[in-house]
Amino acid sequence: CGFSPGLTNLICGYESFSNKVKNIEIIAGTLSKTKFFFPFLWCFEDLIEEHKIKANFIQSGKRFFLPPFSGYRKEKINGAEAESYLMDGLSSLPLNLKIKNMSYRVLRPFGFFYFFQFLKNQGFLDRNNLGLVKKVLEKEKSDNTTLAKIHFFTDQKKISWEIRSFSRKEERFNSMQKATCVLPAILARFLLEKKIKNKGLLFLEKVGEDKKLFSEILNKIKKGKILIKRSII
Repeated sequence: CGFSPGLTNLICGYESFSNKVKNIEIIAGTLSKTKFFFPFLWCFEDLIEEHKIKANFIQSGKRFFLPPFSGYRKEKINGAEAESYLMDGLSSLPLNLKIKNMSYRVLRPFGFFYFFQFLKNQGFLDRNNLGLVKKVLEKEKSDNTTLAKIHFFTDQKKISWEIRSFSRKEERFNSMQKATCVLPAILARFLLEKKIKNKGLLFLEKVGEDKKLFSEILNKIKKGKILIKRSII
C-alpha cells in the first residue's frame, strides 16, 4: 500500500477488470536532473536489499526467476538518459490477476548499475558499514522526480498510465515520500468513513475492481499534486 507496489497495483486491478488485458508492463523509479545522482529517498536498507534478490516476471502464464539486474536496458525519460532492469516488484499481482505476460522494471539514473556494483565489491554494502554509507549518501540532496509508467495490452489497443511526483531539494517531503504516503492516507480515511467495507486481507488490485471507489481514490490523489494520466493508443 504505497507507490509501486501500491498505486500501480490499484491501476492494474482497474484495467484488468475493465478490459481483456493480456500483457502488463510496469516501470517505476526515481530520477534527478543532475547527470548522475541517485536520491536515496526511502528506506535505505530496503533499497539495498531489493537490488540483491532475484528478479521475476510472467511469460506465457509461467513465472520465471532471474539474477538481480537482469534485462538491463537503456532508457530515455523526457530526454534524460536512464536505465532499467527487471526486479521483484510484481508483489501480489500474479496471485490475483490472470495475465499471460507481466513484468516489472525498476528505473534508475544512467550509471547506477556500475555505482551499485562498486559499492558492493568494495564492501560498502556490508551490514556493518551500512550506517556510515547511508549517512553519506542520504546527505546529498537534489531536485527529484518519482515516476511510474504502466502499459496494458489487449487484442485491440494499448492503454498507458503515467504517474509522476516532483520535489525540489529544499522541500520538506521528497517526491518518493509524496507518492508513497498519499494512497495509505486516503485509504485510512476511507476505512474510517466506511467507504471500504471489506474485512480481512484486501489487495489493492481487488480494490481497483470497484470503479466508483477507484474513481474517488484517484480524484483524492490528484488533489495531492500527484500527476496521473491515462492514454489509449
